[in-house]
Amino acid sequence: MHYYHYFLVVMLVAFRTSPAMAQNCNLLPPSNLSATGITACSATFNWTSGTTVLKYTVYYRVSGTGQWSTGLNVGSATSYEFTGLLPNTKYEFAVASKCSDGTKSKKVKISVTTLKCTLPEAAELVAINSNTAKITVDAICPFDSLTVKYLPVGGIPKTRTFAAASSYILDELEPGAAYIVRVSTCPKPISNWLVADTLFLPGKPNIILILLDDSRYDYFSCNGAPSFVQTPNIDRIANEGVNFQRAYVATSLCAPSRATIATGLFTLKTGVKDNKGGLDPSFVTIPEVLGANGYYTALVGKDHRTFFIDDIPEFEYFLESVGFEESDGTMYNYNGTLAYIDKKAELTFTDTAVAIIERVNEPLFLWLSYRVSHIPIEPLPEFNGDYDGFQIPWKPDTAKYTVNFPSYLYGGLTQEVGVLHGYTLDTTYRSALESIAGLDSLIGEIFNVLESTDKLENTLIFFMSDNGYMMGSHWLEGKTHAYEPSIRCLLYTSDAADE
Repeated sequence: MHYYHYFLVVMLVAFRTSPAMAQNCNLLPPSNLSATGITACSATFNWTSGTTVLKYTVYYRVSGTGQWSTGLNVGSATSYEFTGLLPNTKYEFAVASKCSDGTKSKKVKISVTTLKCTLPEAAELVAINSNTAKITVDAICPFDSLTVKYLPVGGIPKTRTFAAASSYILDELEPGAAYIVRVSTCPKPISNWLVADTLFLPGKPNIILILLDDSRYDYFSCNGAPSFVQTPNIDRIANEGVNFQRAYVATSLCAPSRATIATGLFTLKTGVKDNKGGLDPSFVTIPEVLGANGYYTALVGKDHRTFFIDDIPEFEYFLESVGFEESDGTMYNYNGTLAYIDKKAELTFTDTAVAIIERVNEPLFLWLSYRVSHIPIEPLPEFNGDYDGFQIPWKPDTAKYTVNFPSYLYGGLTQEVGVLHGYTLDTTYRSALESIAGLDSLIGEIFNVLESTDKLENTLIFFMSDNGYMMGSHWLEGKTHAYEPSIRCLLYTSDAADE
């Protein structure tokens, strides 16, 4: 009986310490090894489970080296993604079955070679303007360079290579062209190219310069006009673009200022110092530069840089007002021929501008010059008298400089009887604001035709005045004074095509 009990104890201990019997853990190694998702820096290792195996341990090493990595316990999973690998390198991946007591099967392994370089997963392509595009690329692995192949539809393909960065700029593209763009972080073989997108570039932007005559910067609601003055269409230009709050003219007089705008040169350079002579034709002007670069150029309205019918403006088309508006119409220099139009000038300007925008394909440069707020001021009939009854605000400085100052510093005007060219100051100021309100409605028509012809998004609008006006500030009339109201001008630019 003693020996029987001893034998029984030995058998029980043996049963408890035998892994195969205690856990029923089959230590057959995994089978059906494979590698998927191979990139330049990663690969996924897969296998089929041995029966009743509880856990697995995976290893890796660079092929040809003797040392395996420290074993990674992956639990019961039958796949594992190795990351942080080197490109164009042969690796060995191995896996072993493991029981809970630490017993392991032999390793089984396969060899895998990573790609020479990473492949881009996605690319975003955005047109910045008419000849520039921005590219961003997503890739799993780091890369040293990006090669871009861009093919203009119907043209010759071009290739550029960039050092690795967060984004890339393609420039010197053709405005209005369409490009098929491919990107690669490893340009060979061809299968490694990713088609980013087809890029459609806008054409050269249309440019409309709207130039006002003798308009103070504070005639407009976005610049501090009286609360009853509303100019929503004009404000739209400033609100959707840029409102230059501290813009100043080089000379606060029509012809010299317009010569500067046309050339970018100061009065001492242009030689236009008063309103008695025009700009020498030897000077290069904005319409000449744009015309040489494929723009259709048109002048509509007051120019004041030419004064005679034989002084032909440097535009393909021009309807240039000659002199000032008569009560029953206006004389024009129409493409070199005198023409009389029995219609209010501002309406003629707008109708002509609308017709040009409708018929001219991009790109267009339109110099649209209104005479509103220039004395004699005649608001559009439907706006004449709109501000009767409203208190016209007088600037705080209108009561200054009444004594002990030389006469040339102030005009001796009074709020009640200040006379400007035969008009009381109050009446003149009120008429100027009414004329601006009428102009705003005409600018609305310009917006309407740009939207109806789908040209607004690719049109850059400049809205400015050739000078300001004293209008009683510092007790002065006129504009040829070195005071803020005279030399400060309005300047707005719209936001067209993300320029």
